[in-house]
Amino acid sequence: MSSLCKQGQIQQAVDLFVEMEHKNLQVALKFTASSFRGVSTSELFIRACGALEWIGIGKGVHGYAVKLGCSGCVFVASSLVDMYGKCGVVEDARKVFDGLPERNVVTWNSVIVGYVQNGLNEEAISSLINFYSKIGMIEDAEMVFSKMLEKDVVTWNLLISGYVQVGEVDKALNVCRLMRIENLSFDSVTLATLMSAFADTRSLKFGKVGHCYCIRNNLESDVVVVSSIVDMYAKCEKINCAKRVFNSSFIRDLVLWNTMLAAFAELGHSGEALKMFYQMQLGSVPPNVISWNSLILGFLKNGQVNEAKDMFWQMQSLGVQPNLVTWTTLISGLAKSGFGYEAILTFQQMQEAGIKPNVVSIIGVLLACINMASLQNGRALHGYLIRHSLYTSIPIATSLVDMYAKCGNIDQAKRVFDMIEHKELPVYNAMISSYALHGQAVEALALYQGLKEEGVKLDDITFTNALYACSHAMMVNEGLELFFDMVSNHSINPSIEHYGCVINLLSRCGNLDEAFRLIGTMPYKPDAQMLGSLLAACREHNKIELEEYLSNELLKLQPDNSGNYIAMSNAYAAAGRWDEVSKVRQLMKERGLRKIPGCSWIQIGEELHVFVAGDISHPETEKIYMTLALLGMEMSFR
Repeated sequence: MSSLCKQGQIQQAVDLFVEMEHKNLQVALKFTASSFRGVSTSELFIRACGALEWIGIGKGVHGYAVKLGCSGCVFVASSLVDMYGKCGVVEDARKVFDGLPERNVVTWNSVIVGYVQNGLNEEAISSLINFYSKIGMIEDAEMVFSKMLEKDVVTWNLLISGYVQVGEVDKALNVCRLMRIENLSFDSVTLATLMSAFADTRSLKFGKVGHCYCIRNNLESDVVVVSSIVDMYAKCEKINCAKRVFNSSFIRDLVLWNTMLAAFAELGHSGEALKMFYQMQLGSVPPNVISWNSLILGFLKNGQVNEAKDMFWQMQSLGVQPNLVTWTTLISGLAKSGFGYEAILTFQQMQEAGIKPNVVSIIGVLLACINMASLQNGRALHGYLIRHSLYTSIPIATSLVDMYAKCGNIDQAKRVFDMIEHKELPVYNAMISSYALHGQAVEALALYQGLKEEGVKLDDITFTNALYACSHAMMVNEGLELFFDMVSNHSINPSIEHYGCVINLLSRCGNLDEAFRLIGTMPYKPDAQMLGSLLAACREHNKIELEEYLSNELLKLQPDNSGNYIAMSNAYAAAGRWDEVSKVRQLMKERGLRKIPGCSWIQIGEELHVFVAGDISHPETEKIYMTLALLGMEMSFR
């Protein structure tokens, strides 16, 4: 049978299939399984059914494909779409097409040709617009749209969706205005698409206008529209508005519940998210993996790592298997919360579970390596990325450069940077930051200058990193020149980070008067980092009164930071005001604050050893302190 298909004797292959089906169903099933292992054979066979318009045989093969788990293969599915189209069953062709998680050019061609063959020219043109929009060729979508003689709401919606997908919200709104000129009303798809755009761009003003339109035109009964409104308010951080819209909805499906749950989770309102999680079950809506993912995210955003891990194991005990998003959420959350070692273990467990990591999970575990300063784990992950050809992704390459630099290996960071063929600005930014971190300001500024000469459009991160390099190398003139160049020639409004770098630069060089003058001109209130830079400079240059003033200001900004009390205590001690020192220490006791001991770790083989200042918990404590004493003696002799 397989041989007949490959030889192009399709009629004979179909006849043999029918004969096998009549004689022995099991044999036919085995044939189909064998054929589907070779995609070209199965494609030929299905397309042959279409060419001969044998819909019965074609449906039979489709059934076998579903049983064997092959129907999701994009090549097999394209053949099925082609077959149904040629047999005149366009609805089934569309069902196969819509059910595909991924589509290639062949799939799109098959569905468009199917429409044309069945005289559905408008649907074919709409599919073409949709295809161009999906792959980002919005100009081609515009061209096809402009040549249409008659346009319905579906076609207009496709163009609006295309603009939204490529981030051109203004053009999407302009299409909406043209729709109104044509006396066409927006439907639920139009509103849901626009609300999605307003949510992503945090355009609360337009979102409210869209919400009002929904109320006036009775579109609030559509659960898809309601979900998009809730999402818009949540992403604009108007959680109470989102909650009111949710509570006013009479129809609440799983999507709406999950949207509200995700809203609480994204803002770190883990208590409300948990309450919502139980409420949906009381409302006879069983949670799915998306619901669990939101709950885990909510706990992680709120710093409740143990609760997040409990939910991760609880969902599995209830038969809900974690998907890629679940694993990625947990890995990233653990890394950001300082649980780097657990993030790395979770990454390994994900692979053991047969889940392939994506860009986000890889960046998450690289962050864990950075936080632990674990060059060994970072190298192991780099090896994994090379073996699986994943290191060429710009976000991953950027994180690799960052990881090597922050783990102390600037040479390897440079090697990774040099190996990237098509560099983009984020990679250059990471390399400038790496040079700055290692005190190589000349190299950092040379790379920055090279970007300028090549005409690359620089962003605010480029200037932050270049200013950071100047600050660490105490290159005052270069830093100030760069700051003014950013404002004058690149039209970038300085952020608080930019001001912070310049103030740190001036402070480190002892130019305190200029630093204070700059603070007076900036449109922001000084943050703790700025005040900390000034405080360190005042201490170094014996400006006791200023040191005392800045310590007080820091305390107002961060009343729960024990380091600020210690800074104030040191300022009073330097001034000889011992009564004030005692008061500050007493205040720390009353507020339950204590100095957080320094923490460091070292990895030996597969084992991670963690130490804090004054630690005596390690089983080899005596040997460690004896070695430290010997090192101290050796240093004193030198």
